[in-house]
Amino acid sequence: MKAKYIIASLVAVCALAIGCTKDAPTVLDEVQVSSSYIGLANSDGTNGKTILVTAKDSWSISDIPEWLTVSPSSGNAGDTDVTFSAVKAPETRQVNIKLTCAGKVQTIIVKQEAEKVIPKTMSVAEALKVIEQYPDGSPVQRVKGIVCKIQEISPSYGNATYYISDDGKFEDGKWLQVYRGLWMNGANFTKGDEFSLGDELVIEGVLMSYKGTPETKEKEAYVIEINKSLIKIASVDPEDGVIPSEGGDFTVTLESKGNGFEANVPEDATDWLSLKSVSGNTVTYSVKENNAGPRSTSIVFKTNDGTKDYTAETTLSQLGKQGTEDVPFSVAEAVAYCQNLGEGTVSTADFFVKGIVSKVLYTYSANYGTATFWISDDGEFHGSEDGKSTTEPDHDFEAYSVYYFNNTPWAEGNAQIEVGAEVMICGKLTLYKGVSETSSKNAWLHSINGVKDDANGIGTLADPFNAVGAIAAAQNAPSNYVYVNGIISKIANNGQFSAQYGNGTFFMSTDGEYHEDKALDFEAYRVLWYDNQKWAEGDPEVEVGKEVTVCGVLTVYNGQAETTQNKGYVYSYNPAN
Repeated sequence: MKAKYIIASLVAVCALAIGCTKDAPTVLDEVQVSSSYIGLANSDGTNGKTILVTAKDSWSISDIPEWLTVSPSSGNAGDTDVTFSAVKAPETRQVNIKLTCAGKVQTIIVKQEAEKVIPKTMSVAEALKVIEQYPDGSPVQRVKGIVCKIQEISPSYGNATYYISDDGKFEDGKWLQVYRGLWMNGANFTKGDEFSLGDELVIEGVLMSYKGTPETKEKEAYVIEINKSLIKIASVDPEDGVIPSEGGDFTVTLESKGNGFEANVPEDATDWLSLKSVSGNTVTYSVKENNAGPRSTSIVFKTNDGTKDYTAETTLSQLGKQGTEDVPFSVAEAVAYCQNLGEGTVSTADFFVKGIVSKVLYTYSANYGTATFWISDDGEFHGSEDGKSTTEPDHDFEAYSVYYFNNTPWAEGNAQIEVGAEVMICGKLTLYKGVSETSSKNAWLHSINGVKDDANGIGTLADPFNAVGAIAAAQNAPSNYVYVNGIISKIANNGQFSAQYGNGTFFMSTDGEYHEDKALDFEAYRVLWYDNQKWAEGDPEVEVGKEVTVCGVLTVYNGQAETTQNKGYVYSYNPAN
């Protein structure tokens, strides 16, 4: 190839690489422009931009929109100054117009940016009034409020769901839900601790009402300003904030940069909670024995900088004798517990609920292995004919997306749920859009009409296989999910988990040793994490020497007994042993 053609090719490639960069040179021989990108100011009549058109033949410009003025729009060979102008833009607009000369086309991009209108910053109370006016979606608004509850900050999904109020208190009718909002100026959340309870945020987004919940439009609201609280919770003991029914101490360690701090006992807990001691930034409470149902309260700590108050909040929960297998919740008691939890909060402990099946949405899902149905104390369903909603949330409880006996996926051939059956379910409870229910895939069927398991025996949660027993059972390749308990002896695949596939592989044995013997080593092959969810970065990493229970379908591959790929998951993991 001759040198001049090589040079021309390189020029063409460079032009493609820089795209629409201002003042980029053209490569057409027939016509050239001094700039192929025109940026117009957002003003009336004073925003003209002129470029030089150099042509070897007559030329004309086409595809000119009504809002754009081009003068002249045609000409003869030689040099010609061409001016572009437009009236003030109501919104940002852009057009690609064509300059044609001797059959060749030069594209010119014209863009006019609309002036951004910065909305007035309003309070949460004012935002709630805007939602009353625009329930289906308001213009973009800015709202300032104090974080009063955090449902989730998810680095995995890059968004967060939380609540703000004017006074930092989570009280009905006074909060705004930021639903799956983004971080600063629309960036994703990456750490999970970008803000805390008590922090003051200014958020920008569309306000709306969804089934009565005042919130921001999903994934469109974002933080534009943060004022960190002068006080926050450094740690609590126990870490999960749950005290056993027998009672005990609850200790909170604070980080406070204000003028001291104030620690009180909440009014709703004065009969079972007392302030035991304050030592430096550590506050200890004493919790009495609880012979009733589980209970919880929110403890608020306050400080100030001389002009403004700041707060930090933590939740204390105590288990009770009710809600256990021996003393299960009635539906009314379960509903009362969920309502006390508050919207969007999931219980940290598993509870037992007994009731009569009143409506079945589906007996099981072949895709997800779960069933969904309603229960009540009287066997009546107080809701819609299709069973998708209740009109009396105080009387109906939804067993939502629950697994089968022993927390195994529901499958064809299992005993099915029927209206009128007395059932007991066990799992984590929550309140979602005002409905008391089990947390999705965090609960299972404990009994039907008093029957706990239609196939009770070894391999169940109550009596899991050990590694050697699982190896023997794998020869029969049981089609249902079974449980295997053992000690991790080796991590396979050079690591904890596969970020690509969301699963992990490790070996288990009864004595914690890896024997390189297929008669002694059981392989947890490509198992998922808790609740059959993909293993993700940030989930706890299992270690050699730790006790684990996996649940899955067993098989044998090349003589190795193992869980069937992606048909197993970690049921429990004990990092303490």
